[in-house]
Amino acid sequence: MGKARQPVAEVAIVGRGVTGHVLAAALAHASGGGLDIAVIARESGSTPGAERALALSRGAVTMLGAIGIWPSVAPRARAMERIIVTDGRPGASQLSLLEFAGEGAGGPSAHVVDEGDLARAVAGAAGRAPGVRFIADGVAGVSPGAGAAMLELESGGGLAARLVVAADGAGSAVRQGAGITTVGWSYGQSALVARVAHERDHHGVALERFLPAGPFAVLPLRGRNSSLVWTESKQRADELAAAGREEVLGALAERWDEERGAIGRIGRLAAFALRFHVARRFVAPRLALVGDAAHQVHPLAGQGLNLGLRDVAALTEVVVETLRLGLDPGAPPPLERYERWRRFDTVSSALAYDGLNRLFSNDRGAVRLIRDLGLGLVDRLPALKRAFMTEAAGGTGAVPKLMAGEAV
Repeated sequence: MGKARQPVAEVAIVGRGVTGHVLAAALAHASGGGLDIAVIARESGSTPGAERALALSRGAVTMLGAIGIWPSVAPRARAMERIIVTDGRPGASQLSLLEFAGEGAGGPSAHVVDEGDLARAVAGAAGRAPGVRFIADGVAGVSPGAGAAMLELESGGGLAARLVVAADGAGSAVRQGAGITTVGWSYGQSALVARVAHERDHHGVALERFLPAGPFAVLPLRGRNSSLVWTESKQRADELAAAGREEVLGALAERWDEERGAIGRIGRLAAFALRFHVARRFVAPRLALVGDAAHQVHPLAGQGLNLGLRDVAALTEVVVETLRLGLDPGAPPPLERYERWRRFDTVSSALAYDGLNRLFSNDRGAVRLIRDLGLGLVDRLPALKRAFMTEAAGGTGAVPKLMAGEAV
C-alpha cells in the first residue's frame, strides 16, 4: 500500500489495556466526537487471569465520571472508609502507626475495583465512543514525518497519524523503536495477589503492614471479601504461588488482619515481579508515552495506574486544546508541554514510592525506630495527614481538568 493511500488518523493509540482505552474514550468525549482516533493492538486485551484489585484515587474516579465511565464501574467498586498503616513485624506489637479517614471534602480518597471489571468497563466505553476505530494488528515500526507519523503494521498495511501514543506497557516496543531508554532496576521482590473471602465485615478498611520482606496490603472489596497485595522476595513468592492451601494459610496467618475474622476461600495466588523504571523522555517526534510505557513504580501505595491515568488526563487536555486552536497536536510545542507537565510529577512520585519501599523493607533497629517515630508524628499532625491524603487522592501538582471534574 503506498503512503498516499494509507488511512489517516488524528491520534493513533498503540495498546488496548486500561490506559489506552481510557485515553480513547477521554479524547472522544473531550473533542465532542469529532476526532478520528485509531486504537491498535493485536488483541482487544483479555480479562486478567489473576484476581487482582486496583485502588483508584479520587482524581481517577472523578475523571472516569467526567467521561461517563464511572457509573458502569461504581456498582462493583468499594470505597475505602479508613486506611491503617502498621509496623507488622511478626512478634512485634501490632500498633497502628498511622490512620487516615478515607472520607474527605471530596469524598473517599480511593475506591477499590476488580481489574477485570474495570478493564471490561473501559473497553466498552472506548468501543462505543464516536470517532474511535480499532485495528487488530501489531505495529512493526513508526516513522515520524513533517506532517504525520507513518505506522507500519505487521500485516503489511499502514496508517498515518498526526500523533502516536505509546500505551503498550512496560516493555513498550514503540518506546524502544523511538530510541527512548529507561532508568530502572529490579527489586528482587514479587507481589502476590489474590481475592480472599473472610468471616467478618471489613467496614471499608484498608490495611498496610510493613514487613522486612516488603509491604503486605489488604484492600476492601464488596461484601466480605478483600484483595491481597503481598510482597515477598521473588523466590519466596514463587514458592507460595505454587504451594498448597495449608502452607499459604500458615504464612498468611502471621500477617492477616484479625478484625476480618477467619479466612474462607482464597483465590489463586498469582506472582508479579516488581520493577522500577522511568523513561528518560516522555516524548519523541510525533510520539507521547503514557502509563507503564513511561513509568513503572512499586505498588506499595497503589499509585501505578493512577499515575497513568494522570498522564491520560494531561495528554487529553493538551491535544484537545491544541486542536481547538487549529494547531498540530504532534508538533513539538504541545508535546513539550505534556512532558513538562508529567515528567516532574512522575519522577518525584516514583522516587518517593521507591524510597518508602527501601525504608520499610528492612528490619534494622535504628531505621525501624526512626520510621515508626516519623509515622507516629504524622499521625498527630493534621496538616501532614491531609498532605498525605491529598497525594493519595491525586490532588497534588498541576491537576488536569478532567481529574478536577472540569470540562476540557
